[in-house]
Parts: sequence; structure tokens; C-alpha cells
Amino acid sequence: MDRLIKVNEVVDKIQKFLAGFMLPVVCCSISCTGGAKDYGNHFSDTISRADSIAMSEAECLAAEEAIQDSIRQAVLSKDSIAEKHILVDKEHCTLYVREKGETLMSVPVCLGKGIGQKKRQGDHKTPEGDYKIRSIENSSGWPYDFHDGKGKVLGAYGPWFFRLNTPQSTHIGIHGTLSAESVGTRDSDGCIRMRNEDLEVLRQHVSVGMKVIILPDPV
Repeated sequence: MDRLIKVNEVVDKIQKFLAGFMLPVVCCSISCTGGAKDYGNHFSDTISRADSIAMSEAECLAAEEAIQDSIRQAVLSKDSIAEKHILVDKEHCTLYVREKGETLMSVPVCLGKGIGQKKRQGDHKTPEGDYKIRSIENSSGWPYDFHDGKGKVLGAYGPWFFRLNTPQSTHIGIHGTLSAESVGTRDSDGCIRMRNEDLEVLRQHVSVGMKVIILPDPV
């Protein structure tokens, strides 16, 4: 089946993030239709060649993955925001703490089951965009019912809940988990979940009003 990878759509979707990092972008697309493929520049300061090459379906998928990885690396390399902030890479389920272009912390996280931008409460998607930490709450005694017949369980959110000022839902935040095996996957209801020991380290960096940038899922 013919496959069209529209890199320009990916770039458009994250352009508002890249704009803050002063990253020059050149849009392009890769057509995988069994003939010659046009492979153009997607970052003018990352790739400077433009070739016409034959690509198989597997090569197209590999090219798409490489472009997404280039986007992620370019964002990190251009992220020179002076203030300490959190950057969440949804595609790679990774949370970074960044300051003055340096990575202070990098840990795997569990994100929403749903793909794409959160539209409403209950859609199991992790919001995308720029937010701030609205409150820091001790969640060690919070109960949660996993609907497994065991009733409410204490400690399901870990020791802390860093609530975000997301307009789609007031219940989105960064918190711990009792299911460490879920970290690194897409299994949450929309929150950003991490191992409790990583959450304790993150607590040392977090403050109310701290910027949180959540990069979008790839198109």
C-alpha cells in the first residue's frame, strides 16, 4: 500500500515549540509509492542535502523514525531557555529537566493511552503544549480504585502530585505509581506517571509556576 510521510505536518504541529528555540525549519515530504522518492531538508541546520532516492516501505518507516529523532534531538540542542523547566517527549516517553541548555535529569515516564492532543476529560490523552505547575500536593495517602475487585488502594499516585494548569482537565499532573512496569509505555489515563524514586528526585527541581513543555505525538 502506498505510504506518504508528510514531514511538513509534523513540523507544523511542533513549530510553536521550535519557535521558542530559534530553530530554522524547512518543510518537506517523503513519498513511498514504489518509484523515485523526493527526500528534502527538514532542518536547514541539521541536513543540508536534497536527493532523489529509491526507498522501500521499510526504508520509508526508517526515514520517518530518523526524522522524528532528529526533531527530538534538535529540540534538545536548541532548548536554551534560561529558566529551569520540564520537557516531556511523548513519542519516546521521556521527561527531561532542562536549564540553560543543559539536561539536569532524564527519566522514562508513562503517558496517556490515547494518541494526540487532549480534547476533554476522559479521553485518556496526555495534553500537548506549554503549561505550568499549578500546585505541588502530597498524594501519599490518596486512594484509587483500579476496578480489579480489590477496591481503593492507597499510594496509587506515589508520594507527590504536580498538578498542571491544563484547560482540558483539572486532574492532569505528574505523579508516581504502584505499577513501575508501566513506566516507558502508554498506559495512563492522561497523566504523566513515573517511578516513585524518580519522582522524589524530580521534587527537588520542581516549584509552583515552573514551565512544562509537552511535545506532541508524531503525525
